[in-house]
Amino acid sequence: MSSIKKFNYVSSSINNEANPPYEEIVGILEWELDQNKEINKNVAGLHKYAKNNQIKGKLNIHIIQPLKNSNHVMIVDIVNRGIPLFWFIGNNATSITQLDLPYAINDGFYLRQGFTYVACGWQADLLPLPGILGLRLDVKDHSDDSVVKIMSELDTSTQHFMSSVDNRNLKLTAKGHVGITVNDSNQIDAKLFELKYYNDKPIEIPRDEWRFGKINDNNEYEQDDDWICYMNGFKFGYTYQIIFDRKGGYPTGIALAILRDCISWLKYGNDIISSPIGQLNYAIAVGGSQSGRLLRTWVNDDFNVDEKNREIFDGISNWVSGSSRGQFNQYFGQPSVAFPHLSPIQFPFTITESVDPATDHIGSLHENIDKRKSKLKVFYINTSIEYHRGDASLLHTSLNGEKDIPISSNSRVYLLCGCPHNPMPDWPPSFANGLKNNIYIQQNYYIPVHLSPFYRAQLLLLTKWITQSIEPPKSIYPTLKSNSLVLHEKVYQWFQSIPNSNPPENKSISRLWRRDFGYSFNDVPSIDENGNDVDGILLPHIVVPLATYTGWALRHPNFGGEWKIMMISGSLIPFSITKSMRLLSNDPRLSIEERYTTKEQYLNKTNEATLDLIQKQFLLEEDLQSIILFSSKLWDWIYSL
Repeated sequence: MSSIKKFNYVSSSINNEANPPYEEIVGILEWELDQNKEINKNVAGLHKYAKNNQIKGKLNIHIIQPLKNSNHVMIVDIVNRGIPLFWFIGNNATSITQLDLPYAINDGFYLRQGFTYVACGWQADLLPLPGILGLRLDVKDHSDDSVVKIMSELDTSTQHFMSSVDNRNLKLTAKGHVGITVNDSNQIDAKLFELKYYNDKPIEIPRDEWRFGKINDNNEYEQDDDWICYMNGFKFGYTYQIIFDRKGGYPTGIALAILRDCISWLKYGNDIISSPIGQLNYAIAVGGSQSGRLLRTWVNDDFNVDEKNREIFDGISNWVSGSSRGQFNQYFGQPSVAFPHLSPIQFPFTITESVDPATDHIGSLHENIDKRKSKLKVFYINTSIEYHRGDASLLHTSLNGEKDIPISSNSRVYLLCGCPHNPMPDWPPSFANGLKNNIYIQQNYYIPVHLSPFYRAQLLLLTKWITQSIEPPKSIYPTLKSNSLVLHEKVYQWFQSIPNSNPPENKSISRLWRRDFGYSFNDVPSIDENGNDVDGILLPHIVVPLATYTGWALRHPNFGGEWKIMMISGSLIPFSITKSMRLLSNDPRLSIEERYTTKEQYLNKTNEATLDLIQKQFLLEEDLQSIILFSSKLWDWIYSL
């Protein structure tokens, strides 16, 4: 029997004036998870948590479906910290402008293609804020007396930048999340460590120099189990790791089980309640960054089959997750933990078999779905940022960095060269995406390229693969065999000759590391004479460049930790406009005037590059003009500097 018990309509509206017309449904789904069911045995810690063998709860769900010309394919947006990012990305929105109802349709891509769009909450530690889709647990149905030792990592820059927070205080919980509560604020064996560089050996701060709680405005200690305080003051830009006994968490794998049952119900219906969606034949999950890491966990732990042995998702479009997973199926896990050198990095990394040299363990991410001969199709799409932060190359190389690991026939791996981690960056470029231009977070301009055009094209490729067995283009990514995958140091050394590029020093290199066995090996894409990536999908701004687009950027001193790379941001480093300017600054890259005689010539070349990518199926013809418009704006912006 399904865990989905009741669907409560919050609102339902039909818009017949739109083209095409559509229905928008907002609801709350009630569920009940039975720990004794065999299908729930892979939820880590569920047996410790449930009272009377069951967990009950609710989740938010949002459905937008076409009223005619449906293609019978459901797109499931695996929301990122409660935000339905891919609704906006798919519909070519310029930004996330509206989380309340109704959702802005923008250019209506999903509906025009006949897709049914679904977003539902899965994260139970989010605060119930307006527009945030979350999961709620019924507290009467679970044990609340368990205590688990956890590690949290705290960044002083994100907490103290542009903030009135006393630098002697650090909050244990990220903004928008339910508080993490220490079991005993006087815990003697709790440990606090300080790191300047991510790869440093942590330096322990004596227990008698810090406390759980905070210093108030009167300079007095105040009991608060969601804070720690250090009388000497936390150093701006440093990282702090804390190990302590936590109470009040939950098995995060509950989310995976409920997602599984929710999508099964929408796709197939169940014996208790009918699905509010019309006929569906296929389901595709889309997720990026945090939700992309969740989908890697989903595949590894194989939540992709329901009680009746039916496939949940037929396809997955996984964006910018590198080789990371996370605490998505862990007793008292923290789903929002994102640092790649912490628990998001877990063996296996590769799609097909590889060996962990430290343990001799053999495994693959797709091992469980391959055992049952699943037909699931997966796109893994990364930018060079996920390589430079220290993990993406492990998706397709051995852990010792000595050989390439092949990609399975039911998967594709694509590198988007010189593209942003955030698919919807703001315009114009600045040193702090999303903040005013006079605020400095990183030392170089961020990359302003919108990835909606590529996202839309690849979604149609994945759909055709699933529904019509039409193979998409082969994987395109850097390899050791082709010498297009190289050491970080080699790339950063080249940038020493580029004026005002601010490359990282070797100590800044982000590497994955084992707490017991030392560092893992990871590489980055090699670069061309412009400093841009090679051996990936080259979008028009790389084929016809006005700048160098890197997979790294250093933090700005105002943000703190100027020796560290930004984990989810790259750099735009413009070419000199004239040859004389280039020679004056000793820049080895050709200037813009040496590349293009006029702006018109530049735009014509961009048009040709876009048409080539349309022919290769990586872009759609309907997005040609928006790409040309962006290129024109970029030219004008660089000339205005």
